[in-house]
This record gives sequence, structure tokens and C-alpha cells, in this order.
Amino acid sequence: MTPEEFKTIQKTIGFNNPRMARFLKVHVSTIEHWRGGRRNISKRMANAVRLLKVAVYFHKIGSLDLEGLSDFVDEPAQSKEGNSSRRKNCAAEQRRSDDSKTEGDRQDA
Repeated sequence: MTPEEFKTIQKTIGFNNPRMARFLKVHVSTIEHWRGGRRNISKRMANAVRLLKVAVYFHKIGSLDLEGLSDFVDEPAQSKEGNSSRRKNCAAEQRRSDDSKTEGDRQDA
């Protein structure tokens, strides 16, 4: 896969570098190296990127519902400030989840 093909797919699916890195489970610098042609994209990763393009397309038209894909496709692009507020929201959700588990434990007793 060429850097141009990678950039085209990334633009088509609407993933910024951090989102693409999270989905592919690589560091953001790896995405930047692929985009700049400073590092080759392995065949396995190129196939994953191509499959991601197809999956996002079908998800957007409503023909595919992969668990977890919505988290990546439907989330708005986030700035650095957005990431910190997202972390705060996740922490708050975790506390609520922990609180509900505690309540469940009390009801079981």
C-alpha cells in the first residue's frame, strides 16, 4: 500500500490520525510515518486498512453493525481538549458502573 492510498482511505472513512491509530492498535507516530512514506505498511496492516474502509462504508449505509465499530465511526473528531473531557466522561461512567455494582452487591446480601 502506498502512502497515497493510505491517505485516501483515511480521508474516505473520516478517521484522523489518533482515531486511526487507536483502531489499528498502533502508535500515532506509526500512522504519521506511513502517511509520509517513512515506513512501509505491512501486507497484513494494508489488508486491515482496506477491510476497515469496506466495514465503515457498510456501517454508514446501515448494512453492517460490528460491535465496537460505532465507537470509532460515529464519534466526532476530537481536539486535545475533547480528549481530556472524554477521559473525564469515561471516568465518570466507570464510577457510575462501580456504584451500580456495589448496589447490586447490597441487594444480593
